[in-house]
Amino acid sequence: MHLARLVSVLAGLLLVLATYGLGRELWPARPEIALAGAAFVAFLPESLFVGGAVTNDMLAAALAAAALWWAAAGRSWPAALAVGVALGLGFLTKASAIAVWPAAGLTLLLVDGWRVQQPSRRLGRFILTAVIATVIAAPWLWRNWTLYGDPLGAPVVLGTIDRRTTPLDLAWLARGWFLSFWGKFGGAGHIPLPWPLYVLWGIIVAGAVAGGALRLGRRERGAHGDYAPKLAPDSVSESSGTSVANRNAVRWIVLAGAPLLVALSMLSYSQVALGTDQGRLLFPALAPIGLLVAAGLAAWLPPRRACWLAPALAGVMLLVALLALQFGVRQPFAPPLAAAAEVAAAAPVQVAVGPLELVAAAWQPDSGALTLYWRAEQPVEDDLRVILRAYGADGAMLWEWKRSPGAGRYSTDRWRGGQVIRDAYRIPAEALAALARAEATVYAFPDETPLGRADLPLPGAARAAGR
Repeated sequence: MHLARLVSVLAGLLLVLATYGLGRELWPARPEIALAGAAFVAFLPESLFVGGAVTNDMLAAALAAAALWWAAAGRSWPAALAVGVALGLGFLTKASAIAVWPAAGLTLLLVDGWRVQQPSRRLGRFILTAVIATVIAAPWLWRNWTLYGDPLGAPVVLGTIDRRTTPLDLAWLARGWFLSFWGKFGGAGHIPLPWPLYVLWGIIVAGAVAGGALRLGRRERGAHGDYAPKLAPDSVSESSGTSVANRNAVRWIVLAGAPLLVALSMLSYSQVALGTDQGRLLFPALAPIGLLVAAGLAAWLPPRRACWLAPALAGVMLLVALLALQFGVRQPFAPPLAAAAEVAAAAPVQVAVGPLELVAAAWQPDSGALTLYWRAEQPVEDDLRVILRAYGADGAMLWEWKRSPGAGRYSTDRWRGGQVIRDAYRIPAEALAALARAEATVYAFPDETPLGRADLPLPGAARAAGR
């Protein structure tokens, strides 16, 4: 597991390096934009979170960024070979990375247009890239075809995901992408960050968009106004219409085309799948997005102040990343240890429920909040779960909830002997109104064989006992 995390960390380093390299190719005379884009990618909280987890997202983002970088460099046959390897491995890492293939291929075709006017050489490099990428991906595509009758294995994918049964809500998708692109941490259930951080990120995005519009609105091409990417020093006369057209085409392909292709591919997938409102799914285009933000912000700075762009953006992103670490990880995922005074104020239960002891329970009937207090006298080796059930007077079950004690923030196999753990629930109002009996059952995951069961005091009795 630690080795797999190390792979994600190394992929994150490659992503930052590739972002910087891509920026230098697009703005050879503006290293501060490349540095700022790399800093944006490096200190993006969601990038840091994903980069420390066992996931394919970071490696896919790194390989996609490397492919675009080497395509923008495009000076040699080895570069074309490297682009093909990166594209092929990126597809094997995460199928959605195929969305950057057209952007990388077109960049490779156009980038050499103002360096050497030899169409055959450019076409040859493009063909080499396509062949290498296809050869790497072919075994997997052939396997899927022979097993499932589809090169992408679509029947298996559709059979294992939660299928969408209602029309896609674009506002829901856009909101989810925005929030989780910046940072929304967790596994199956994602915890959003405090809203002031999203407001700050919104200001950064608004500033970048306005800066980009400002740059596009400038008609002159002086040192202060020219933020158009250049892939090499101008070795071909600026009077060449082909040179200028190719340069602008590469700019749009890399910085706008790649993110758009990735977003459209995810939009298409979202038409049939649930749970796609996750910003990490856009990470194959993270490097161009970071550079777009940096370039937009750079438009606000005069040339004599341009050197402040990278340290300023890096400082802001680092500060926000530290705030996200504290308020998005440390606090939400902190062990829910109960204070002695809190336990003393609750209704005592003191019943052994399998390997655990249910020490006390506390109700807040007005809100339906129920807090259980668990303790293990000895360290527990198993991952135990709790089933909380509410029953009516006729014995019918009104409500049920299954989960790890403490909402999964502190699994039982990490408990220390004698610790009292707070386990909070909220009972629906309709179930609370008809409540006649409540019980808690402990079982070992994934086997649901009960290890013990305890009846809970009802709201009125718990309130009286806690006085």
